[in-house]
Amino acid sequence: MSHEITIRADGKAEIAYAGDVPWHRLGKELTPDASIETWIAESGLDWEAEKAPVVYKMNDGTSRTFVGRSVIYRNDTEEPLGVVSDDYKIVQPREVVEFFKEAAGQADMKLEVAGSLMGGRRFWATARVNEESLKINGVDEVKPYVFLITSLDGTLATNAMLAATRVVCNNTARIALYRD
Repeated sequence: MSHEITIRADGKAEIAYAGDVPWHRLGKELTPDASIETWIAESGLDWEAEKAPVVYKMNDGTSRTFVGRSVIYRNDTEEPLGVVSDDYKIVQPREVVEFFKEAAGQADMKLEVAGSLMGGRRFWATARVNEESLKINGVDEVKPYVFLITSLDGTLATNAMLAATRVVCNNTARIALYRD
């Protein structure tokens, strides 16, 4: 299975990290004290999701609107991300990173990874909870993280959780979501 990290037309991977280089070696390395604005820009989460009515063309050339449904698309590329109900609440990419702005100030937490997956249909951020780690049986080191992920295609609700996995791609997101 591939990592599913979004790669822009200019070749930039929509991911930034601080600390250890992710296994896939993609993304922009940041210093641990980088500002939230830097994280948003360098992780590629500096675009917005917008909604538009779903319009389809009939065989006779006329168009109709699918009442009650909207397409969500990226405002930078105009690529569609999903079809959802009209009352679907959009969480903007920058909001996932901004969540940690206040949280990091209130807890011993450092942002370590942020980015988008599947062309922007999903995006996430992961912060290390503290500098301490736990050793299981004196051998296995477990590091605590706060992991926040959401989708714009209706396939995943916004999730915030404690995880033992440093999420750096779709593979590790799946581990954190379904196995941690």
